[in-house]
Amino acid sequence: MQQLNLKRVNDENDSIGDVVFIHGLGGSGDASWTSDGVLKEGEAKQDFVSFFPAVLSADFPELDVWTLDYSASLTKWSDNLESNELQRVCSAILEFLLGKGIGKQPLILVCHSLGGIVAKEILRLSHDSRNRRQHALFDRTTAVSFLATPHKGSKWADTLKTVNAVLPFIRTSTRIDELMFDNVYLEKLSKWYRENVSPAQMETQSFYEQRKTNGILVVSHASANPDVEGCDPIPVSENHINICKPRHKNSEVYVAISGLIRFHLLEENDLNRKGAKGKTLLPSQTIVI
Repeated sequence: MQQLNLKRVNDENDSIGDVVFIHGLGGSGDASWTSDGVLKEGEAKQDFVSFFPAVLSADFPELDVWTLDYSASLTKWSDNLESNELQRVCSAILEFLLGKGIGKQPLILVCHSLGGIVAKEILRLSHDSRNRRQHALFDRTTAVSFLATPHKGSKWADTLKTVNAVLPFIRTSTRIDELMFDNVYLEKLSKWYRENVSPAQMETQSFYEQRKTNGILVVSHASANPDVEGCDPIPVSENHINICKPRHKNSEVYVAISGLIRFHLLEENDLNRKGAKGKTLLPSQTIVI
């Protein structure tokens, strides 16, 4: 298994919340969120690279922004992996995140593709644990943003299995099996998520691609829908690979996720602080000293 790694994007500070980016199948904590040839509004093509978590971190200096790295390779040269490996990987990720201090303050998870399945499994493990320390991560998670996550499976995974049958020397990862369309595991995990994540406790945000990747629409509107109250999947004019690489700050994904973070980690934090100090004074009640 690839060694787990959690990279802090910003400089260490006294933050009031955490944002953790979880990449998808075949991705990494760096490449998955990096867009080449960024276009600024009204300007020609630029020669710099945009790293989504870093741009977000600069806009929210009060927060700690992290990228998670875990094993999510497209292919394996060995087929000695068991079908339930994803659950074991998620158990290790949960302990790793807790060990790094994630779960001690309000948390938002931003996930691409398989990363959304990983996030849901981590939340399930945390929720079901009788260990108070492990349960804390679920309690502290205020929102989850899914970028083209196949909640009901993806026919693209079926396509990859077909390719593997034609070219058997390419061993598809067990991660592919976990994304097969109408997968029973995905159905059970989605059912758990619907029944245990209430909009009042944890907001769910979802995006889906409108452009094909190599001729295939990887995650459709139907599969990207987590069927959670208050969540209407948002269409994005990108393919499966680029949907998590916003090209500028005015992109649908960047604006929507920024709004999610602002509301749950900044505005609600301010309200909680005011509530702890007592009733907020109206302008006419302001005391002049």
